Amino acid sequence: MVCARSIGLMFVMAVILGASIGYAQVSEYSTVYDIQPDFSVKESIYVKFENPLNQSIINYTLDREVSDIYVSGNGRKLDTELAQSSGRYLLRIHATEPMAELAILFRINDYVYSSGGKNVFFASLDLENDAKNASISLILPEGYGIIDNRILPEPASVSTDGRRINITWMFTGNSFSGSAAFESLNKEFNAFIPAVIILAIVIILVYIKLRKKAKTDFYKGLSEDELKTIKKKKKNPQTYQNKIEQEFKFSRAKMTRIIQKLEVKQLLEKKRKGRTNRLIWKK
Repeated sequence: MVCARSIGLMFVMAVILGASIGYAQVSEYSTVYDIQPDFSVKESIYVKFENPLNQSIINYTLDREVSDIYVSGNGRKLDTELAQSSGRYLLRIHATEPMAELAILFRINDYVYSSGGKNVFFASLDLENDAKNASISLILPEGYGIIDNRILPEPASVSTDGRRINITWMFTGNSFSGSAAFESLNKEFNAFIPAVIILAIVIILVYIKLRKKAKTDFYKGLSEDELKTIKKKKKNPQTYQNKIEQEFKFSRAKMTRIIQKLEVKQLLEKKRKGRTNRLIWKK
């Protein structure tokens, strides 16, 4: 699900790619920009030619250095060289046969500009030849959403697999520029966590305080002899009335009054046992 947010300023860093792939007509062209959690980008370029490209060397020009290069033609891995010339980089692809299709994959580190938690991807692409069917796709990192629907140009197709958001532009011709602003969907949740923790601590402290007060109020008004009886019953939940009378030297009448008071507070239950009572602690 696309998440709408707001952004103050749009920060743009132009990344320009140029391709020199001869003069064969391109029937299909697509580029996928897969943004990684560290904001490096795995770029995948797929080209299909209307007629097989019959060149032993195919040149692809970039304006900056890339890494993790992998190139295949007609489904088979091809050898490559990356050379620097006049501030730009030339990827030389060695073709072993006429190429009906070509795939170029690499990683680049500075497609994404970040400031204050806002992130902007911008790419401008120029081909020497028109493409009949061309597309550019941008895949956001997991846990990120689009800011305030800030996608240019429009229209663009936006979809998700439930984990990551995919933005796709279709275009015709030989050039395209697109951008998207995005941010973490977890930032509000992360800011919410400390508030929840603080609230939980406050609730616990209030509960402890109220419980202590309730306990104090509960025992308020009990005599020392009654409190002694309660303490004894907590240690021995089931004892006999005559045993407590003997231990604390209570008279039968006093013990009866204590039992009646504790029964009213629902602390004790008495059951007749012979000539005495068995006292059961209920708390």
